[in-house]
Amino acid sequence: MKGEKIKATAVAKNLTSSSQTIKANLFLDLSAVENQSLELKENEARLISFEIAPAVGMHKLHIENSAEKSLTVSESTAFDLSKTAVLQYCSAKAKPFNIEADVKTNKFKITASGSDFYHAEDSYAAIYLKGIKGDFVATVKITGFGERTHEWFRSGLFVRNDISQSFDVQPGSKGSFLVFGTPGRAGVEYDEFANGCMHKASSQNLPENSRPPIYLKMVRHGNSFSGYISLDGVNWTIERHTADIPGIADSVDLGLAAGGPDKRQYTVEFSDWKIEVAK
Repeated sequence: MKGEKIKATAVAKNLTSSSQTIKANLFLDLSAVENQSLELKENEARLISFEIAPAVGMHKLHIENSAEKSLTVSESTAFDLSKTAVLQYCSAKAKPFNIEADVKTNKFKITASGSDFYHAEDSYAAIYLKGIKGDFVATVKITGFGERTHEWFRSGLFVRNDISQSFDVQPGSKGSFLVFGTPGRAGVEYDEFANGCMHKASSQNLPENSRPPIYLKMVRHGNSFSGYISLDGVNWTIERHTADIPGIADSVDLGLAAGGPDKRQYTVEFSDWKIEVAK
């Protein structure tokens, strides 16, 4: 979408038997717009990447002699939280729970238990919106966790065909994708098999002694998703991407969700929840 940076990557390889300095250009619509120089040893291969924010429209891009890729950049419109119904849901295994939601100040607080917000346990509490259609970019800031919150109390941006159908009692809704932060880790998890629960996950430790805020960003592009995590809201130091998620609907539920791993209650606070939807 307009204003959103995209990353283009390719592998540069020196096929000669001596060191070479290679100049790699990024071409956007047949014009070179960025370049980098690489010093490569004999037969060395190295990943090269560029970040750009193209204008609205349809584009073609490639790096030197790499395959050409098509890119469409759309205008977007901000979703007004105050003009739509904000719903709540809690899985049976995540109860008791409590949700405080103030759309005017854009601050939210979720307290929930749970046996695990992963695999077929799939227990969480959520505040969410229905009918988010097509591509979008959603961001939120985790402003804090409660005292002694478990390291696997996953909290973040959650999308699902139907958030009110978790897997903890009966087969869950398909199309789930979560971008999460915890007091010590951050990453993504999703339903890669369209069986109504999340079996695919990728996360990593946050820097030692890091504290909230933790900034989360979710991007939908077609039927695939990307998740980004930042500790300053500027540098997105963790990023994860999916292939197409089978079973995902065009119109989905999108919300803030949290769930614990050990049947104890924990609390997370959010602010600055924003959604930009492609026109």
